[in-house]
Amino acid sequence: VMVTALMAIAFLGFYMNYIFLNRALTALQKRILILSIQVSGGLLLVAWLIPYGPAVRLGVGIQFVYMIISFWLTLSALFKGYKPARIFFLAICSCNFSGFIIMFRSTGILPLDGFSLHGPMAGVGVYTLLMSLALTDKISLIQKAKDTLSKSFEKFVPKTLVTELMRNGQVARLGGEEREVTIFFTDIQGSTMLWERLKSDFKELLDLHNQIVRQVIQQHD
Repeated sequence: VMVTALMAIAFLGFYMNYIFLNRALTALQKRILILSIQVSGGLLLVAWLIPYGPAVRLGVGIQFVYMIISFWLTLSALFKGYKPARIFFLAICSCNFSGFIIMFRSTGILPLDGFSLHGPMAGVGVYTLLMSLALTDKISLIQKAKDTLSKSFEKFVPKTLVTELMRNGQVARLGGEEREVTIFFTDIQGSTMLWERLKSDFKELLDLHNQIVRQVIQQHD
């Protein structure tokens, strides 16, 4: 059971790294992480076939590899300014804290005392809390990015269209679809003279005009 747990922790840990850090990784880092997921997943499937002694050493070894790779990838993403890595890095540090205590205790470097027994449990508790916060932070960042993209898109197309595309998970593409529509053309009388007189303020006037016209159109949609 312990060996299977070690393999499962490594596999899930590598997979969480991929979920959180995928966008910040280089091509080489992605290959290393994918290979780590495949190897740890394969070992998880065959762990029960390996004799207990070698399996324990293999489990501890894969845990050590997981801690080193996770720390390297997360620190790399953090230095690149990747926001989802902020809290995730602290979670990885707490996980490594627990892992190293267990490894040092198992190899006799640390004595069997209160610190070596309760330290890993405290680290796991902090790790769980930080992972929850990291997941919440990532969801918040994704939502903010969607809102920013939506507001930018709404400057060029109707808000109802943007809302419909996002609700249905559709992607804007060339070609469109056939619909019976009404096209409204409008002009501002004396716009050339207004532009020459207002210069930079003319854009605000034009935006106000478009906003009023758009509201009227949407009321009769």
